Amino acid sequence: MSVGKRIEAIRKRAELSQGAFAEKLGFSRRTLHAWEKDLTPPPVVALVRIREVFDVDPEWVIMGNDLAPPRHYHQIDWDLYDEAVREVAKIAAEVRLVLTNEQLERLARIEFANGARFAGPERARLIEYMRTFSLER
Repeated sequence: MSVGKRIEAIRKRAELSQGAFAEKLGFSRRTLHAWEKDLTPPPVVALVRIREVFDVDPEWVIMGNDLAPPRHYHQIDWDLYDEAVREVAKIAAEVRLVLTNEQLERLARIEFANGARFAGPERARLIEYMRTFSLER
């Protein structure tokens, strides 16, 4: 299976014409056609756009071994994400770790992406991580 066939599979899963798919990526239909026919490889920026717009892992596009595009990211539940940021801030305060808002958000993103719900063993792991981090400072 080729990169072109995998890009075509993504487009078909999205139920879009070549023109509509290419437009969402910011390229021409002719360029997309060349990718799908393996005449030219897609540039990195196209792979990034495929991830952003169609939620598909770029690694699969390049090296996948089937034609079933796996999801890379999932639609974000912003309320849950905001809850994750608040919970990370609360845990940081518990262990007396002072983090900037940017650091709190980065850590919350990591935990959120891993599906953490900040209860039981997940919460204990995060507390231990933050304690270790605060000792290193």
